Amino acid sequence: MAPTSNKSFIYKKIPDVYLVPGEHIVVEDRPLDLDSAPLEGGILVKVFYSSLDPYIRDRTRDPSIEDFIPALDVDSPIVSAIVGRVIRSESEKYQT
Repeated sequence: MAPTSNKSFIYKKIPDVYLVPGEHIVVEDRPLDLDSAPLEGGILVKVFYSSLDPYIRDRTRDPSIEDFIPALDVDSPIVSAIVGRVIRSESEKYQT
């Protein structure tokens, strides 16, 4: 199957003070093949709604600053709560 569009919120840069859309957080299309994307025992989910909660702001810091919740990884998707549907699974807990 041809690669499918996979838009993601990507954390690009640690802010000095405030997050600037397009500089610190961007939307990138990281296409993937739905049939052959490696799941490594996980699941592939079609997202209908994503909540970028205010606590994410506390995670946009230098990773050397310790806290009870880890800092975000630069150039990685932002983890968030979602509403979605499992479209492929390698887990017994979640089936399509």
